[in-house]
Amino acid sequence: TVTRHVAAFLRAHAPEVEEALGAKVEGLPVPDAVLLNGGVFAPPEVGDRLAEVVDAWGGERERRL
Repeated sequence: TVTRHVAAFLRAHAPEVEEALGAKVEGLPVPDAVLLNGGVFAPPEVGDRLAEVVDAWGGERERRL
């Protein structure tokens, strides 16, 4: 699924997030903004579902760009 790939991407880039923030990240780093640039995300339902999942991962509600 798309969310599985997004989670894997975030996990893989956790060290870069920690370096950029200058702090240890507990668990999965959660983005504060998500860019949905068409393609598979063209249908609003797909973007809405991704937003629901990212919100469930924690943090503040992400901004959609």
